[in-house]
Amino acid sequence: MFHKRVATVGTTPVSGTTGSTRPVSDTVTRESYARRMNLRTLVVVGILVAGAFSLSVAMITHDGVGAFEWIVGIIIVVGLLLLATKKSLRALGRS
Repeated sequence: MFHKRVATVGTTPVSGTTGSTRPVSDTVTRESYARRMNLRTLVVVGILVAGAFSLSVAMITHDGVGAFEWIVGIIIVVGLLLLATKKSLRALGRS
């Protein structure tokens, strides 16, 4: 019913019993992450979100922002957030 097997944890072999016949390994490989999720994607998404936040704070805190500037600013903020969301979902493989 239970199979005895040896699994590698880091560089130390560990033996134990389990009901599965597949080998056990906690080694992190490149295949375990989403293909396009890398540091560059994370930095780009962070910059887009920071830019949207910075622009929205600037519109709120500065005096003399007119209606036209509000409309354009809101469009830009929403666009930046949508682009960040799209890049995040694509990097996670959910688009």
